[in-house]
Amino acid sequence: EDADAVLESDAGAIRLLVTDVVLPGKSGRELAAELAVAAPGVPVIFCSGYTGRLSTQAGRLPEGARFLQKPYDAASLLEQVRAFAAEQVAPNAAAWAAGTRDARELMSAAAALGLFGLQLPVSSGGLGLSFRCQCAVSAALAASDFGFALSVINSHNVALQLARCAAPRVAAALVPELLAGRRAAGTALTEPGAGSDFAAITMHAAPVSDGWRLDGRKTWIINAAFADVFVVHAQTAPGRGAPGIAAFVVDATRPGFVRE
Repeated sequence: EDADAVLESDAGAIRLLVTDVVLPGKSGRELAAELAVAAPGVPVIFCSGYTGRLSTQAGRLPEGARFLQKPYDAASLLEQVRAFAAEQVAPNAAAWAAGTRDARELMSAAAALGLFGLQLPVSSGGLGLSFRCQCAVSAALAASDFGFALSVINSHNVALQLARCAAPRVAAALVPELLAGRRAAGTALTEPGAGSDFAAITMHAAPVSDGWRLDGRKTWIINAAFADVFVVHAQTAPGRGAPGIAAFVVDATRPGFVRE
């Protein structure tokens, strides 16, 4: 059905444009339930032009709530990203650089725009957009603060890698958390003695009874100060070079993980 026509004709409904609302840790189903209690009998319409996350909730919304997936408009998304960067990122950039404020305070707002799922398929809760669009979004953020742009894109890239390659149970546990901005992520490749020479990685991964044990150090890792999920590259077969390297999902909250 035509989303704009429905909104125009259903004048008594509660309209909610998902990308205009920041709801940390709250799903569309939870919000719809709260609105049903606050305004019983009033139709609730969720509208989303830029995020597929809520569409996965559409079949489970409480009675009386509706979901409309409006056609994606890349130009409108970029306008929103530029406005977000100018109004919320730029004013805080100096404080972040000085260490007096924490950039994570805007992660929920970035998640509401769908920035952690730009290239993820809609079936995984993302937007299903192109790499070119991701570049445009990155440039819009970097114009206000390069560090914030790198932080967002690195979490996005890990979410994308997990959605594509991780075991289903791992993806199911972590991807929704990353898309919602409740967890941050990074990729651990660079090492003190190897730089970013992939084939020269020395961190060793050895199989143990309940998985793998990783032993080594990484450096110059984006989001290393606060991320709690990392994709870590390690050597499983010393002497084999690049063919022996594998990627491991590491929970940084587990014992044995040290930040220096």
